[in-house]
Amino acid sequence: MAGRVKHMKRSHKTINKHYNEYQRKASVVESRKYEMSLFDRLRSRFKHQDR
Repeated sequence: MAGRVKHMKRSHKTINKHYNEYQRKASVVESRKYEMSLFDRLRSRFKHQDR
């Protein structure tokens, strides 16, 4: 039983590591999306100003 608990803890640590990496990638993607939406908004505003 003790061996199984140790194994569980270790696998949980690796799961946490992968989850953190996944979260970091997801946050990067979200921030990129946000920047692109801001850029699109600015571009549309400038297009309106051109008319």
